[in-house]
Amino acid sequence: MSESANQPVTLLDFLNLSASWLESKGIDEARLNVQHMLSHILNLDRMGLYLKFDYPLNPNEIATLRGFLARRAKHEPLQHILGISHFLDFTVKVNRDVLIPRPETEELADLAIKTLKSESGLKILEIGTGSGIIPIALAKGLLTPSILTLDISESALETAKINFAENGVSDSISIICTDFLSWKSDQKFDAIISNPPYIPALEIESLEPEVKFFEPKHALTDGKDGLTFYKAIADFCKTGLQPGGFVFLELHASYSEEIKTFFLPVLTEVEIISDMQGKPRILKGKK
Repeated sequence: MSESANQPVTLLDFLNLSASWLESKGIDEARLNVQHMLSHILNLDRMGLYLKFDYPLNPNEIATLRGFLARRAKHEPLQHILGISHFLDFTVKVNRDVLIPRPETEELADLAIKTLKSESGLKILEIGTGSGIIPIALAKGLLTPSILTLDISESALETAKINFAENGVSDSISIICTDFLSWKSDQKFDAIISNPPYIPALEIESLEPEVKFFEPKHALTDGKDGLTFYKAIADFCKTGLQPGGFVFLELHASYSEEIKTFFLPVLTEVEIISDMQGKPRILKGKK
């Protein structure tokens, strides 16, 4: 952040100057980004910021803010800079080893909870846990579920373990570090849920810098057409999903109908559900 002729002094000074500087670097929602940074640094909510606009930042706070701004100007995601992200009604730690939670995944988890909430003791398989947001949501929202979650990344699972513990759900969740595509199991589950790697390899270069350069590629793409995991999950459902069991999957909107065809021979009910933006982003199925 460059210096101005009139040196910034108050929180409002720094908010205005910082937002303008980030905008000049091509950062979307620059002012909101700076508000989140200042909230984090000062341990205030956004209303607290408004009430302290005249507060003079001290040298340590200024140095921290400038460090955050320099990283954000290089398109490092805000969530990585702050080290946390919000999902539904809880918070998780995030880093370069895990995907940053998206609103579509909140809708996926919320749909699963609403569908399953009347049942207790369900045995659930989650594929590709990342930061652990889906298992945490299910553990908090369902009655005594037993959740098995898989991820190929040991570092992602270390982050997930921290998030499970900090959200008080570790006892409900078991972890296996494995590649689902080669995983063999004779277990049967009442529900299967996943936000799998679904971006076709050819689309990776077109992604925004925050995603392309800072999020784990193995969690974004299968390195092929983006359909590999859906085919594997459909095949697993033949023996791994209990009769009457449910499947919940996040989808690439452009391939929802093709993905649906993988599950039609396996499940008795298959529905494609649109997200809040009106895009077909969730598959819900029942065996």
